[in-house]
Amino acid sequence: MPGSLKLKVCGMTDAENLRQVSELRPEMLGLVFVEGSPRRVARGDEALADAVRSLPGTITTVGVFCQESPERISGVVRRFGLRAVQLHGGESGEDAEAIRALLPDISIIRAVSVKGEGDIAVLSALPNPGDLYLLDSGRGGSGEPFCWEWLRSYTAPTGFLLAGGLGPRNVAEARRCVAACRSCVGFDINSRVERQPGIKDVESVRDFKRGMSQ
Repeated sequence: MPGSLKLKVCGMTDAENLRQVSELRPEMLGLVFVEGSPRRVARGDEALADAVRSLPGTITTVGVFCQESPERISGVVRRFGLRAVQLHGGESGEDAEAIRALLPDISIIRAVSVKGEGDIAVLSALPNPGDLYLLDSGRGGSGEPFCWEWLRSYTAPTGFLLAGGLGPRNVAEARRCVAACRSCVGFDINSRVERQPGIKDVESVRDFKRGMSQ
């Protein structure tokens, strides 16, 4: 089993809900800034921006973007005081470098759509991987996992977060599948711990976190 697995709760849209979830002490909280997403942060939501900026430094706040310009990403990061950027649109290594140039202190997570075992095997050769990969089925927020048994092909030196279809009912299976994979640094949860899109069920998040350590 990997060392202490981290928990990322993604798709936060409400200031009070964010505060409630933050009290469970996840290592990461994610906010989606992608047009068309049902979990997209509302424009001009200053209450949410204030809540994000007031979170303790022990929580890494992550902005999720898809094919946005580095300048647009930089503006959102500075407004919300974000500490990491997640690229979810197949952005290139050059795109990641351009973001890093504007935000040298930010962590970069590159999402990778896993359609088959071969998509995992080629990651070791991907240039400029960022600080972490996020592996999911390519249908962000759908609650659909890929075949976790494919993780046996993971040989890249960059660590990864496992995402897609994770919830309290399958956390034990997820732990089993990453038990021998030292590169897995944690889990990303979203739709399977919600009351409605963008509003997390605090007890479901609590149950998932409890299941991570059992």
